[in-house]
Amino acid sequence: MAADSWIIHSLAWKTKLVKDVSLFAWLLKDLGWVLVCAPVCLPAAFVAIAAESWGLRSEWASASSGIRVHGIAELLWLIGNAVWATAELLYEPMDPKEFIFPWVSGPLLASDEQRYNLGSRVALGFFLTGLAALAGFYAFTLAIGARSSVENQGEARNELPPERERVFGGLSMELYTRIFIGPWIAKDAFWILDFPVCTLLCGAIVLVLVMDYMRRAGQLHFAAELLWACGNIIWGCTELVLKDNLPLRLLAAAFLAAGLVATVASGASARLQKGAEERNGEHRTLVAKGLAAASLSSSAQAPRQG
Repeated sequence: MAADSWIIHSLAWKTKLVKDVSLFAWLLKDLGWVLVCAPVCLPAAFVAIAAESWGLRSEWASASSGIRVHGIAELLWLIGNAVWATAELLYEPMDPKEFIFPWVSGPLLASDEQRYNLGSRVALGFFLTGLAALAGFYAFTLAIGARSSVENQGEARNELPPERERVFGGLSMELYTRIFIGPWIAKDAFWILDFPVCTLLCGAIVLVLVMDYMRRAGQLHFAAELLWACGNIIWGCTELVLKDNLPLRLLAAAFLAAGLVATVASGASARLQKGAEERNGEHRTLVAKGLAAASLSSSAQAPRQG
């Protein structure tokens, strides 16, 4: 039992670490993007994709189908987002008035609207595929009349979480904290299509969801996600509505930078907690060994009967 408990805690720690690394890379990618800094944005996008892929692979065997589908959707969104960022930074035509930072003098390779449009269409394809996967999963789950909504398909191999860990009587907290990816992907799809109202509405839905995650769980990881969502909504306002307002773009960058700090704090807090749990485990093991030794000694010293 002790070995099983240690393995469970170790896997939970690794999953938490991967989530923090992935979120840190997401934030760094967006920070580089909002500042039109390709040397920051593009490597961070690669790290985010690698971390997300590793996380999805590591949890695949034990995850419910709901977690798997949402993990696939997150990875598809991230790949599409990286393709979009690459096309924009390398090829999107820019007006000299858009050179709002001293390191920006136009697209990195060439001003090529055709290649930019191709990249944005490929990105949109990834987004729509992710949305289709989520929609298919929700439709299938509802069609077979799942009693506890979206989560329970494929959970037969896992014991259901206790009721206090379930949201709205059906969703596990683990899945609930991932359903934001649907409106988030829709936000980016509408952004590419230049629909500002729909973009900001989807961003607001994500903001409400992440605020509820914080209310329920109170973790620094969700505080970082909240700052990330706020930064993106402000960024969307400045690009789609105000057509590149420098103060608002800098404000968006400030929110994303604050999210990076919160992510580092989340990882450090988790590491301290893991260290404390390991010390407590070692202490309990020593106490158990001491009690066992005392029991054996007492039995050896007891007088033998008849």
